[in-house]
Amino acid sequence: MQGGSRIQISDLSKHYGPVQAAEAVDLDIGQGEFVTFLGPSGSGKTTTLMMVAGFTVPTRGDILVDGRSIVPVPVHKRNIGMVFQNYALFPHMSVADNIAFPLQMRGLGKSEIRERVARALDLVRLGQHGGRRPKQLSGGQQQRIALARALVFEPSILLLDEPLGALDAKLREEMKFELKQLHHRIGATILFVTHDQEEALTLSDRIAVFNDGRIMQTGRPDELYRAPANRFVADFIGETNLLSGRVTDGGGEVITIDAGGQSFAGRMRSGFARPSSEATFTLRLESLRILRGEEPADCRAEGVIEEFLYVGNSTKYLVRLVSGQRLTARVPGNLPDETLRVNSKVTLGWNIDDMLLVEAA
Repeated sequence: MQGGSRIQISDLSKHYGPVQAAEAVDLDIGQGEFVTFLGPSGSGKTTTLMMVAGFTVPTRGDILVDGRSIVPVPVHKRNIGMVFQNYALFPHMSVADNIAFPLQMRGLGKSEIRERVARALDLVRLGQHGGRRPKQLSGGQQQRIALARALVFEPSILLLDEPLGALDAKLREEMKFELKQLHHRIGATILFVTHDQEEALTLSDRIAVFNDGRIMQTGRPDELYRAPANRFVADFIGETNLLSGRVTDGGGEVITIDAGGQSFAGRMRSGFARPSSEATFTLRLESLRILRGEEPADCRAEGVIEEFLYVGNSTKYLVRLVSGQRLTARVPGNLPDETLRVNSKVTLGWNIDDMLLVEAA
């Protein structure tokens, strides 16, 4: 299997009349990189993928693969493999014939087709299933057959459009490992589209977060999780609390807000927030602690537990503050704390570095 290609997307846009499905998308994807397009429905991620694939013609902009524009190149000449959510397998064909189909369309000889199909089946660990029909396979096996068909002509780029969406939760987890291992084995450049932030965080080298047809932020999973560029990214990547109030001190590295009579401080990062303007901080669930006694903390807030959810390896506590705002804390542990029940009064604590400004008027 050959190595991956570099993809340079420049000012890529797609308009349908007044609707801007994708607008001024700029992205440089390295050889062999696994990049995920993440965003809600209608955010522009699939439209961008379809333009790379060749199924959608851009309104403007360019797509370079290894320095050459592919915008005028027909779909079948782009050397790009693609897997859709519904797999699109031919039910009347055997597994081997499904995989061989793109090679037959390219006019390869029978012996070469047999060799490539065997290699592709081994690549997805289904070497003994070539004679079966798709309906005789599980959902996870069908997904791997679709991958084998996309890989059999040895593309330098693999596009995956929500390929795990039709699988149940257990199969999705298994296929995440399969995709990670497959990427290491083939070395192709992978563009992966999903609206599932957990898939994006666990699979990607980098993530491009889309909203309203534009890229909001691009970065490594840990960068987006720990340092979101704005409120949308903070709210879309992982679980977080958004704490809003009126600015009382907006100078220096620390900004202070008043939220219903309680004062909170967090990191500014850059820019300046005017006094009396509105500002919003992001505060991750795991950054919050339920304090015991005089336990120290940079920031503290009194509140009452409104509800809790036990999720196996931790418990989530929804706490209503004196100001009326609500914060959710995730407390690790195999069993819920018996002393923390609905209507219990608690004190939440966190470090000032864990509270980050994501929006300011």
